[in-house]
Amino acid sequence: MALLLHAIDAAGRRSRRLVCRLQNPHLVATLSGLTAVGAVYGIRVCTSWIWPALDARTPRQVEHPAPLDPEDWLLYDRDGEVEIIECGSGNVVRVEPIAQPIRHPTLDPLLARRLLGAYARLREGDARTIALYGAGSHTSALLRWGIPDALRVSAVIVSDPHERTFEGISVVSPAEAVKLGLDAVLLSSRSFESDMLEEASAVGLRNVMPLYADRPAAF
Repeated sequence: MALLLHAIDAAGRRSRRLVCRLQNPHLVATLSGLTAVGAVYGIRVCTSWIWPALDARTPRQVEHPAPLDPEDWLLYDRDGEVEIIECGSGNVVRVEPIAQPIRHPTLDPLLARRLLGAYARLREGDARTIALYGAGSHTSALLRWGIPDALRVSAVIVSDPHERTFEGISVVSPAEAVKLGLDAVLLSSRSFESDMLEEASAVGLRNVMPLYADRPAAF
């Protein structure tokens, strides 16, 4: 599931169409939710899978692929492994993050969709250096999904730091974060976003991005 997220994000960053040839219905259901988010940001994802019309809970149908282009990326799941191939060259495309790798994330479709939307907005804003606001279980879960290598997480922000690192990342106060020259700050909490946003604004942090507030229901 995490690899699908990063494949869609990478396709958006490289302006490629992602054509998914999946066999696993669980991956197709995941793809359906992520595709709805990617479409908001102009990321084209296609699949030849067609869900039968069962009931009102049938997942959203994904665009059926038109004739292939040499620059398309073809995503396959084979024996439980996901592989991405460039259509024209046949070269394997690597999308897995290295600096902050995928580490057995907990199944959380809502977080996955919100992260994809956040990464797309950061890309649109040409953000490179970011910080995560919050050092709790939500941030631990977020990091397990991996962070695209196009982004560098330079700090984790907490209101009153007692530790100097969190999962290997420097921990700073909001006031200290202002001095880091961050491109954006990603709020990492489902319960305290409004409090974090208020504190971030009070110290002058710019480009503060919530994950959950005021986003479309599809996210």
